[in-house]
Amino acid sequence: MNEQNSDRDTNTDTGLVGQDDFQSGQEVSSAERRLHMQAFDYWHRLKADRAFPLFSELRAEDLAPFKTHSLLLEFNANGTVVRFLGDAVSNIVDGQLEIGSYLADFPTSSFASALLEQFSNPEARTRAAEFEFIEEPLSCRGIMLPYSRDGDGPHFVMVVASFRRTQPDETVPADSENPDTNTEALNGLLSAAQRAADTIVHMDNGNRASLYAALASALALYEGAQENAAAYGEILENAGLRAQARAPYTPALKMVFGPDYDKTRITEYAAAISYGVRRGQTSASLADFLAATPGGIKGCVQEERSLKRREAGTSAHSRQQEAAEILREQPAVPLSDIDSEDEFCLLLARRDKNGGVEVLGRPDISKVTLDATVRQLASSTKKQ
Repeated sequence: MNEQNSDRDTNTDTGLVGQDDFQSGQEVSSAERRLHMQAFDYWHRLKADRAFPLFSELRAEDLAPFKTHSLLLEFNANGTVVRFLGDAVSNIVDGQLEIGSYLADFPTSSFASALLEQFSNPEARTRAAEFEFIEEPLSCRGIMLPYSRDGDGPHFVMVVASFRRTQPDETVPADSENPDTNTEALNGLLSAAQRAADTIVHMDNGNRASLYAALASALALYEGAQENAAAYGEILENAGLRAQARAPYTPALKMVFGPDYDKTRITEYAAAISYGVRRGQTSASLADFLAATPGGIKGCVQEERSLKRREAGTSAHSRQQEAAEILREQPAVPLSDIDSEDEFCLLLARRDKNGGVEVLGRPDISKVTLDATVRQLASSTKKQ
């Protein structure tokens, strides 16, 4: 599959099938489809209007959502060499595959042999293509994405794959789950997210991109959990945690960042993810969304908390509505009646019936809040 082509390329000798969908085999799960499309969308974004995306433009933080399911190969004069092997993919290739080894070194691996056979056709190296590999008891689906060193031709290919162990008895329903495989897949996502979190230099040191990537990885773990609720419950139980209906992302974040991580930060990260999801973001787009949002995580937290306060049915919403009703009936106060011993004070105003503004009074706020308001207004004034 290239980005527009729906033709199918089939190699029945190797069992590797390049195609534009997975309908020829078992039905692909939405989690698998999401994983493959995250990788394709990233590849397509880097490619832009060029023949190939450049390998030099790959960024580790961008690969976090699918890194553990990735196999990076390089074509050279001696063959096809492994440059990166994700934890989940290592289960597909039989043998101790290591960085720097060649696929040809593993002739007993049917999957490695199928890839080699596929790449023996030079044209197969040039296009993005989804594939299906089924050889009992392994069922593997994925996508192959070419990258170029200089833009003139394919020099690398990234294989992003998900797999499951199939039952040898074909009378078993195709949609039956394998708990061990589901748990293994989620543990792979958890490991990838934990590695992303380990790279974080706190924002005080200026590296926000790594933090955003770690949050995207935590969201990828949560997304995978929605497809494997039983396996996720097992992982949570082993970690001494449980699912929280009102804070769905918090358990995943606690596992990713560790039990000793600052609880206030965890709460803020959960709110930022919640706001991103509310705005239609997924693990593939969350990092870019956080980077583009004014204030980053803090800005998302403020927006999410503001939206929650306005949600009907919550206690916060009820209190807010009650307070607003009281102030709607309160008479306006002349400015001359406002008393302040401080240099600055904060006033609460209300829009009147004529579209103007009238003062209701001077709220009793802390000096911290007042100082923050002064700084914010000063900053806005400077930008004008």
